[in-house]
Amino acid sequence: MKKAVNIMLIMCIVMSMVVYAQGIKLEYKFEKGKTYRYRDILEAKSTQEMMGREIKTEIQGINVVRVMGDSLNPDGSMALIATTDSAVMSIKAPGMDTTQTQANVIGKKFRMNVAKNGRVSNFTSLNTMEGEEGESMQNQLGHYPLLGENPVTIGSTWNASTIDTVEQKQFGGKLITDTKEEYKIVGKEMKNGYDCFTIASTGKFSIAGKGSMMGMDLHIEGTGKTDGMIFFNPAQGIVVASESNVDMDMTIATTGQTPMVIPTTQSMKITRSLIP
Repeated sequence: MKKAVNIMLIMCIVMSMVVYAQGIKLEYKFEKGKTYRYRDILEAKSTQEMMGREIKTEIQGINVVRVMGDSLNPDGSMALIATTDSAVMSIKAPGMDTTQTQANVIGKKFRMNVAKNGRVSNFTSLNTMEGEEGESMQNQLGHYPLLGENPVTIGSTWNASTIDTVEQKQFGGKLITDTKEEYKIVGKEMKNGYDCFTIASTGKFSIAGKGSMMGMDLHIEGTGKTDGMIFFNPAQGIVVASESNVDMDMTIATTGQTPMVIPTTQSMKITRSLIP
C-alpha cells in the first residue's frame, strides 16, 4: 500500500512538471455578471515650450473603475460594461494649483468587446459625452495588456502591435498611435493574494495627428517608449495589478497668422490594482 502511494505521488509530481514544461495558455476569462473593480493612479509631468516660455505641469489622478462581464460574443470575446465610480485629479501649473472631482465622467457607461488575448474592439459610449470625455475614457478603460497566442512558461516572450485612432473633438481631428511591444514572463509570485505570472513589457510608439483650432491648422508628431510590469492570474484570467511608465517627445506645429512650433516632453507613471 505504501509503495502504491509513493508511485502515485511520483506520478503526480511528474505530471505537474510536464504540464508546467508545456506551458499555460494565458487568456482573459471575464465572467458574465461578475464585477471587477480597479484603482488607477496616474502621475504625469510635462514640459512645454511656447513663444520662448517654458511651461511645466504636474498631474495626479486617482480613479476607481468598474468592469462587468455582460455577454459572450460568438467569436469568443466578452462584451464588457465599464464605468468610473470615482475620479479625482490634481493639477499644478503656472497660475493653477487645484484638486477637483471629475463629476462629468462618474457613472458614465461604456461598452466594448475584449478578445481572449485582450484586444479591444467596438468601444462605444452608452451616454451622451461632451468634449474629450469619451476620448479620455477610451484611453483609460479601453486598453488591456495583450497576451500571446501560444502556451507560455517562465522565459516565454511574444510581440504585439496596435494602431489606435482616437477622434479629438477639441480640435476636430484624429490622433493615430502606432505601438509595438514585447512581453516576457520573468517569474511567478503572489500578488494581492493571487498566484500570478509576472510579465515584463517594453515598447515603442509613434503618434501623429492633425486638426484645427481657433483658425489655425495643427500638426502633431511624436515618439515615445514604455516599460512596465503586469501581474496576471491565469486561473481567473485577469490582471491583478500592473505598473507602467511612459516617456514621450512630441511637437505641435501650427499654421496661420501666428505659426508656431511647440515642443513637449511628457513622462507618466500609471499603476492599476484589483480591489477585493
